[in-house]
Amino acid sequence: TAGDIIAAENTKKAEIKNKAFAWEWKIELEAQEKKHPELIGNLALMDSLVDEYTENGKFTVKELEEEHWLPTRDIRDKGFNLYVRGYDKEGFEDAYKEWQETASKKGLDYYDAIKDTDRNRYRYYKRFAGEVESRNVQARLNYSPEERLLSLIKSTEDVAPEDKIILFQTAYHGSGASFDNFDTENYGLSGEGSMSFGFGTYVTDSEEIAKDYANRQGLNLNNVAVTDENRPYFDIAFAVYRGMSFENAKEYVLENNKTKIKQHKEFIEKMKNSSRSEEEKKEKISFAENRLKEDEAEQTKLQEMFKTLTIDDVYKQLGIEPKRNLYTVEIPNDGFIKWDENMDPKIV
Repeated sequence: TAGDIIAAENTKKAEIKNKAFAWEWKIELEAQEKKHPELIGNLALMDSLVDEYTENGKFTVKELEEEHWLPTRDIRDKGFNLYVRGYDKEGFEDAYKEWQETASKKGLDYYDAIKDTDRNRYRYYKRFAGEVESRNVQARLNYSPEERLLSLIKSTEDVAPEDKIILFQTAYHGSGASFDNFDTENYGLSGEGSMSFGFGTYVTDSEEIAKDYANRQGLNLNNVAVTDENRPYFDIAFAVYRGMSFENAKEYVLENNKTKIKQHKEFIEKMKNSSRSEEEKKEKISFAENRLKEDEAEQTKLQEMFKTLTIDDVYKQLGIEPKRNLYTVEIPNDGFIKWDENMDPKIV
């Protein structure tokens, strides 16, 4: 399901991020070592680095950890161990490179900026567009209605528009429709769930989830003639249409066939112990055994076929050409409601 995919991807992202930050902390310790050669290999070296982050008490360690400017203690400890032992066998450096590549692809040039050696993190933090807006809202709470009307919102912001940092992220949208721009006038007329979670544009940071939406929204199975030969392909297509991912749809077909095999075996055992005549039992058992062999052979065939089967193979076997489109969009990195997370108090 979409929830399972999101949970798995979030777990993977968290693991990569933690390893990346630990390796980065190791790099920072090596740089700190050059400034304090007397502390080489000593925990005091890490303490001196933490002091620079807190600007000697201007900020607390807890504050910096909560705002993600400073790695958490367990990550700092892992980074220190990497620094001391001088080698990496668990893929920390690879995770760091992957994290940096992802940041580069998404245009997160701020990533290195906030890691500069002068530790002016707060200066960058204040420039984030979401933080500028939040402070401005707080400041304008004390204004009278007349004062709010007479002053433009941007005139009371404490950061110039050209100095704001607006973070962007890549998102995906899968659809059976072809278009160049999102058009709010057509919202709710079709699509998955037809605005189940409210009016707006639905996007995801998972390309796989968007592909699943595109695959099922572009399907039209009304004119497909189902036969014994194409039944597995139709069952997969129908499962995708009903909301399953392609991989889960294949597993669904296999599980259904496995259930039939189990039912044949149970019927045979039940018939052996029944009080029916020997002739009748023999006839029914023979019929069930033949069906069992057919379904077991079918299961073996499907398992082998599904190893290389693609969604396009399914469409080809069914003789359909789905209208499906995968759109890539760049959206601001802040200010969105995420369906799988609690509402941000700032948005409320």
